[in-house]
Amino acid sequence: MWLSALLAESKYAAPKHACLQSSTPRCHSLFGLHGYSDHQNAEAVWAAVHQCKHFFPPSAPLHNSYHHAGLAEWDHQRVEGYWGWTGDCRSDSPGHCAKYGTYSFIEDRINMVLDLQLVQSSEVQSSTWCEIEGLKRSVRFLKDQGMQVSALITDRNRQVAKWVSEVLCPEGTSHFYDIWHIGKSLQKALDTVAKEKDCEDLKLWRPAIINHLYWTASSSPNGDPDKMEAKWQSMLNQVQDIHEHSYLSFLQCAHPLLKGEGRNKQWLEPGSTAAIKLESVASRKALLKDIRQLSLQHQTFSLEAFHSLILLGMYSK
Repeated sequence: MWLSALLAESKYAAPKHACLQSSTPRCHSLFGLHGYSDHQNAEAVWAAVHQCKHFFPPSAPLHNSYHHAGLAEWDHQRVEGYWGWTGDCRSDSPGHCAKYGTYSFIEDRINMVLDLQLVQSSEVQSSTWCEIEGLKRSVRFLKDQGMQVSALITDRNRQVAKWVSEVLCPEGTSHFYDIWHIGKSLQKALDTVAKEKDCEDLKLWRPAIINHLYWTASSSPNGDPDKMEAKWQSMLNQVQDIHEHSYLSFLQCAHPLLKGEGRNKQWLEPGSTAAIKLESVASRKALLKDIRQLSLQHQTFSLEAFHSLILLGMYSK
């Protein structure tokens, strides 16, 4: 409000009887400033005071007790060999201009949120760095509690992947990728290619290709990365009605001999434009590298549901 007071003494000041609430927006507009009205500021201050006095005091002990109960449950299950950490970050608003990012850690077997880290974008280089900073803080907290991150399941964030490979993997952590995130990216790439000339048939094959991605992980209980990559690459032959392959770890398709309606499919012609475009999408080096790190059992769907619940509460009035 100092700006309004300063202009009040100048020749550009509003009349003495003008309301301060109406003159302040005009003063702000002279300098291209945007802000809340006095009424909105009063509501924001009152909401903050109400939270500090009535909301946080009773909720903090409840949060702490829940936190300790979750840690005790995890310690009990760990004796029986249970593990499976899933982590992801949720921004307070979509896009790349978020102010806050909340990183959540869930132990998948007991399905409990064991840690939350709130990172403000001003604490890091930009809002895109909130996720890696939240992960670092969560890992630090777990280590302080005597917990070892033996397996970590995340999305394909490249900052996270680089840090985990350099810091956690040498300590014995196995890093896996959630299948849903890879499938979502793959589906977008297939939709884009299917719009090109002579590639319309790829739209018909898209559901089967995504299902094959899930089958690649679920049918590899030992997690052999070479076999998972071979199974994924075999899809390029299968859509062309070729069911024997040149991969030593996967010589032929696992399904029985196709008969009747099983053979009534719109197979891609070998060497066709659609087949070549599909190979360019499915054989990218980055994708093949991620296929070798597919999570076999644990996924991040519980974490996604938790974050969706938070957003539902934020934006529902």
